[in-house]
Amino acid sequence: MKFAFFSNFLNHHQLPLCEALYGTDGVEFTFVACEKIPEDRLAMGYEDMNTRYPFAVRAYEDEAAVLAIAESYDAVIFGACPTSYIAHRMKHNRLSFRFCERSRTVRCASDLVERRIRPSPSCGPPRLRQSGLLRCVKRSRTGKGI
Repeated sequence: MKFAFFSNFLNHHQLPLCEALYGTDGVEFTFVACEKIPEDRLAMGYEDMNTRYPFAVRAYEDEAAVLAIAESYDAVIFGACPTSYIAHRMKHNRLSFRFCERSRTVRCASDLVERRIRPSPSCGPPRLRQSGLLRCVKRSRTGKGI
């Protein structure tokens, strides 16, 4: 299975997930860094991880490769990235997930491309439930999605 994670830049919050996916048998994992790490983050002590790990591809260096990933991979998680990549993938009707760190903000919710999702009646803040932008997954007793 080919699996990709698109985000602005690789950081220490995403690294454990990326390393676990990269080390999983049968999974070809790629992290797509959509931008260089900002200088202010480097000044705060962040490391430039976009060039350090073998699974990281830099969109700002090879746009064609990134579009091919968006088009052909089996599954993709989209985080903080240009919506053009999401729209490109949606044209091909491929399995995709949208990740947002601040999902309870209206700005973040309005960035969602897929608006056909209908929320569960008891999920999330009322303004997002009514807008149809929020979807909750029901859980079974084992904690796994059903």
